[in-house]
Amino acid sequence: ATASRSPVQAARAADSTARAAVAGHPAACQAVTVTLDAGGFTPGGTVTVTVSCTVGLSDLTGLGLPGTTTITGRAASPLDIYRALPPGFTGRDASGGSRT
Repeated sequence: ATASRSPVQAARAADSTARAAVAGHPAACQAVTVTLDAGGFTPGGTVTVTVSCTVGLSDLTGLGLPGTTTITGRAASPLDIYRALPPGFTGRDASGGSRT
């Protein structure tokens, strides 16, 4: 996401990367939510991505237990202080959003 030129591009990159990462995992996600906090999408700022995956307990334990649980992970990455942003863009324009 931090290599993207805009918060919208960063949100798309984060979403596709996270979904690809969980797709190959043996405990299949029943629902995936990817949220990008692009409020710091300025040179030297920080972009944070949160990924939540709802999985069946039977997939986690192998014991056939009923029910589900949600596993959440978060990662933050700084933007290069020398990066160029699109003309007219300010950090106030950042609204990465959430995708389910």
